[in-house]
Amino acid sequence: ASGSGNGYVNLYRANPNEQAAGERLRPLATIPRVEGFVNGLAFNTDASVLVAAVGQEPRLGSWDRNKEARNALFVQKLAYDD
Repeated sequence: ASGSGNGYVNLYRANPNEQAAGERLRPLATIPRVEGFVNGLAFNTDASVLVAAVGQEPRLGSWDRNKEARNALFVQKLAYDD
């Protein structure tokens, strides 16, 4: 998973055994409406829940600020089709 300040969290499927570097991570889904800067991401043990730490400013600097955002946790239940 990855996130920034663009309002989205992106999910990827990882395949470390793939030979081509560009094939090791494949886009899986995008979670919209994440208001603020994503400063941390964590999954629970079975990857059925994603928690994002979201804030008004980036974690490693205060060069930008989203005054509309709240410092909070964003929790998203996930479902997978295999």
